[in-house]
Amino acid sequence: MKKSPLTLAALCLLSGWTLNAQAYTCTVSVTDISMLYSPNATADVIATGSYSLNCTRTLIPLESATLAWDLAVDNGLQPNAAQNRVQLGASTNRYNYETYRIPTYTNPNRWQAGNALRFSGTLNFGSGTTASQAPAPFYVRMAPAQTARPAGLYTDSMTATLRIDTTATVLDTAVLNIAVTTQNECRFTTPPSNINFSYTSFQATPAIANGAFQVSCTPAMSYSMALNALTSPLLGLNYSLNLSNTSGVGTGMAQSYSINGSIPAGQAGSCAGGPCSGTQARTLTITY
Repeated sequence: MKKSPLTLAALCLLSGWTLNAQAYTCTVSVTDISMLYSPNATADVIATGSYSLNCTRTLIPLESATLAWDLAVDNGLQPNAAQNRVQLGASTNRYNYETYRIPTYTNPNRWQAGNALRFSGTLNFGSGTTASQAPAPFYVRMAPAQTARPAGLYTDSMTATLRIDTTATVLDTAVLNIAVTTQNECRFTTPPSNINFSYTSFQATPAIANGAFQVSCTPAMSYSMALNALTSPLLGLNYSLNLSNTSGVGTGMAQSYSINGSIPAGQAGSCAGGPCSGTQARTLTITY
């Protein structure tokens, strides 16, 4: 008679252990992202990735045939508050990027860790033991016109976390790697203006004129500039051109230069009986 309570207690302990066993086993997969970015871009740079998940339930019929899930992602290894950033090696050079659940790139549509910013859904096992979410897209956006940084490979890693939506129980995690490549580049932020001379035959002093331009080049990158010709006759007048600088080192910001021109004094020219005009084109080349 004394054995009965002990036997009942043992059965209760065994029953409690069985009910608390892990009921779902899940794996989540997230594709890595590779992007090519130019800070001189005038529109968003977008990349598309995908996520998928597979689950098995192990305690039929004790567990529900449906599983409500959500998938969150953190802000990576070098965030600025909620702002995601990729980084060049061990430097402090970074570019901003964001992850989104749908391709309307506003803050309410971001993919993050907050309850309203997660992917979510329900798996239906039916009478089986496995269920899956087919690959579905997510989006990575880099805004245009960010401050230019040195060229190279910028990286970040984020962690995606799959949970049971109703209990916040973690089912699986996956690493999402972001790789952004930037290249050396230069562009005219302000193209060269025309150089307009005014000259009178046999004038006693040289005629001077100049034109301004600006270039924007990748920070820390060396570049050179050259005109296709520095001297030439026009309307019987010999003139010369020179650049205020023939080389520079990029800063990512607009750098100002000039083309300076001169027509020496004492030339007759080829105009007879009145004013005349002529033009010539020159090509300015940036090499890097």
